[in-house]
Amino acid sequence: MSDYLNKIVANISNWENKKSDFNYLIAEMFEQHLGFDFNLSQVQFPSSEDTVHCYFGINSFGKLIAYLVASSNDTENQRDWSSVVYEVECSIKTFPMLNNNEDAVISPSEAYQITQNWNGEYPTWTLNQSLNDQIFYAFQIPAADITIDTNYTAFFGLMNELTFHTEYYGTLVLYSQDQMEFVSPKQNTNSEGFYNTVMPVPPYEPIVSNTYYLQQLATRTLESKLE
Repeated sequence: MSDYLNKIVANISNWENKKSDFNYLIAEMFEQHLGFDFNLSQVQFPSSEDTVHCYFGINSFGKLIAYLVASSNDTENQRDWSSVVYEVECSIKTFPMLNNNEDAVISPSEAYQITQNWNGEYPTWTLNQSLNDQIFYAFQIPAADITIDTNYTAFFGLMNELTFHTEYYGTLVLYSQDQMEFVSPKQNTNSEGFYNTVMPVPPYEPIVSNTYYLQQLATRTLESKLE
């Protein structure tokens, strides 16, 4: 593997190793108003048929890093990882001024509530999820939510969902800085009945042989360290 791929895999492996450690997540990783900015190029998001795999890693400085890679690029055949992966540090992000466009894809008031759920409930949610090893490896972002060469802010959020281990599941709320509106979550016929189409992995999307290649490499790396 290239040096860059080795670094990504090691950092994602660090996240996998630490994501069930409640005390570490609360002390070092999670906080209110958490998010990150991104802007994907044509190379990074080559097809409207893609989804975006948003992984998380912990770098050598102990910082939470988001790695965004299109599903068509996230394969064992990829040779130029440094060109196709968008890497950004997660940090405190300022929520935009609310406007009155309640007819947008997602209304500002709904987006605000989802992010407020995170700000108020993330410690309890993290505890419950970590006990069941259900903290996300990644998020799957559908193609319909992304336009190339557009500036976005992704805010961590919690959506109401009573099927799994808590009353919330983790999500990302996407805000287009260029359009000055929220673009996700939104309804989608492929969303299995859920209003939110930014899906956490797990529980919704299985990590199988032909998807989430970076996660497969990270899991193998972690398993080899534990042998």
